[in-house]
Amino acid sequence: MPSHIFVRLGLWQDSIASNIAANVSGAHAAEMHLAESHYQTHAMDFLSYSYLQSGQEAKAREVIEHTSHVVGASDEDKADERAYFAGRTALELHRWKEAAALPVPAVRKNWNDTTFWARAIGAAP
Repeated sequence: MPSHIFVRLGLWQDSIASNIAANVSGAHAAEMHLAESHYQTHAMDFLSYSYLQSGQEAKAREVIEHTSHVVGASDEDKADERAYFAGRTALELHRWKEAAALPVPAVRKNWNDTTFWARAIGAAP
């Protein structure tokens, strides 16, 4: 993905454009049963990060909302991605109260403990 290079160089607008295209491509491939949902969420991850780094909070929060539309993702995967993006967004923006109050997902994957991590950091004095 070219966006990996753009992120490393801090070329946020190039990363955003690249990840928007990758997100659309991933969704299209999933609709045609040619790819899994993680191709779309991977692009969303880099897109969210690029929005945050370029000061586009509203756009980063739109990515969180878009997790409910990931093609081919299970409800569990959608909830997991939403929790991950919400946790990282709160921490990146230094919104400690928001991070401390993040809801713990009812179902979560073992590898994704971002909610607990964000809550702990947000609750620290």
